[in-house]
Amino acid sequence: EAQFGAQAIYQGGLRIHTTLDPNTQRLAEATIANNRTAINAGGANNAAMVVLQPQTGEVLAMVGSADFNDESISGQINMAMTPRQPGSSIKPLVYLSAMEDGWTPSTLIWDVPTQFPDGANPAYEPKNYDDQFHGPLRLRPALGNSYNIPAVKALEYYGVCRFVANMQKVGLTSLQDSGCQETGQPRDHGFSLALGGGEIPALEMAGAVGALANQGRYVEPITIARIENRTGDVIFEQNLAGNQSQTIRPEHAYLLNDILSDDGARQPEFGPNNLLNVPGHSVAAKTGTSGTTGSDVRDAWTIGYTPEVVTAVWVGNTNNQPVGGGQSGYRLASPIWNQFMSNYLAGRQPVDFARPPGIAEVEICADSGAQPGPGCNQLIVERFASDQLPPGSDQDFLQSL
Repeated sequence: EAQFGAQAIYQGGLRIHTTLDPNTQRLAEATIANNRTAINAGGANNAAMVVLQPQTGEVLAMVGSADFNDESISGQINMAMTPRQPGSSIKPLVYLSAMEDGWTPSTLIWDVPTQFPDGANPAYEPKNYDDQFHGPLRLRPALGNSYNIPAVKALEYYGVCRFVANMQKVGLTSLQDSGCQETGQPRDHGFSLALGGGEIPALEMAGAVGALANQGRYVEPITIARIENRTGDVIFEQNLAGNQSQTIRPEHAYLLNDILSDDGARQPEFGPNNLLNVPGHSVAAKTGTSGTTGSDVRDAWTIGYTPEVVTAVWVGNTNNQPVGGGQSGYRLASPIWNQFMSNYLAGRQPVDFARPPGIAEVEICADSGAQPGPGCNQLIVERFASDQLPPGSDQDFLQSL
C-alpha cells in the first residue's frame, strides 16, 4: 500500500505473488496446532514460527500465532513480527562479534563467579542455567552448552555499543540503544544483552541467522516475490540474486555453523540424542530463554538451520506474562522445532555446510586452547580461520595460573 497506494491495492486488480510455499506453510501450522496441549501445559498460550530460504531470503512459512481466531490469546497479533527477548539464541552473534575481533573456537574463557560493574546500580552477576561454574572453557563448549558467564565476558570484551552497531549488518534493526547513538555509551542495554536482554522479532532473528547458513551473506527476508497489474504486466519483482551482501567472513560463518552443529560441544548440558539433532542431516541449532529459570521466564526459543532452510520458533504468552517455572527454550520450543524440521527434511538429500578454503585444522591442548607444549595432557584437533591460529603454547597458560 505504501508503494502503490490504497486504490491500486484494493481496486486495481493486482495479482500479488507471495514467497510462501503452501506445503511448508501447512506443515508449520499443523506442527504448532499439534503441540498446543504441550504449549499450554508449559504455562504458555501462544507460539510462532518463521521458515525462510537463506540464499534468497524468501519466507517459506510464517505462523504468527497458534490460532488466528482465538481472541483469548490475541491470535490476530503476529508474534513472528513482534519484538520479544531472544534469550540465548543471540549468543552465536555475540561470539561472532568477538571472533571478528580476534577470538577463535579455542579462546579460553573463565566461567567463574564474576561481577560486572553497572555504574550507580548494583554490579551485574550472571549465573548459568545449571547454577554451576565450569572453570576455564574454550569457546566451542562455552557456546555449545550455552553457558552464560562466558557469553557476557565476550560482550564485555567487544562492547555493548559496538555490538548493537555490528548487528545492523545482519538486519537486527529492532536492536537499538539511544545512549550509543547520542553519547557512545549504552543507556538502554547492559551486559545482559549477551543473554538476550534486547527485544527482537522472530523474523529478524531468522534473517540474521540466515547469514550464517548462507556462508556469511545476509539477505533481507522478503514475503512478496512479484506483483502484476490487471493486464498481467509485472510492475514489481524482487531481485533474488542481487539483494545479498557479504556481511560476515565465510570462515567465521563456517566456524559458528561447525560449533552449533557439533553435538559433542553440547555435552553435558543437553545430553545425548537431544532435540537439537535431526538424524541424517547437518543441522545447526541454538535455544533461547528470556528471564531466569525461576518464575519470570517469558520467552522460549529454538532457532536452527541447514544450508537450505532456517526455522525460528517462539513460544510464550502474547501478553508477556511469565510461563511456568523451570521452563526453557529447550523444553517448550525445541520439540516444535524438531518436529517441523524432521518432517520438512524427510526425504531430502542431506547438504553439509560448505567449508571455505581459509579453514585450517590445528592440534591444540584441550585444557588451554593453545598450541601444545610439554605440559599438555590431552591433544585435540580444532578448526580455525587460517589467519587466526591459536597463540602461544600451554606453557603460557600454566604460567598464567
